[in-house]
Amino acid sequence: MKEIKCKQYRAQDSLDEKWNAMLNALKTFRRVHGHTYVPVNYPPSQKLANWTRNQRMLYNKQQMP
Repeated sequence: MKEIKCKQYRAQDSLDEKWNAMLNALKTFRRVHGHTYVPVNYPPSQKLANWTRNQRMLYNKQQMP
């Protein structure tokens, strides 16, 4: 049972790290561009564009953790 909990915590830590990495990328985008409206088709980082869109959708649906 303890192994399962450890794996779950590690999985959550990994998700937290990825989320924080994307947040830092968004902060960098804001420093460079002066806003956080990442275009849907943002060639330097489509991943950032998708993540930002998804975060906004979750926020609007009031499903943010």
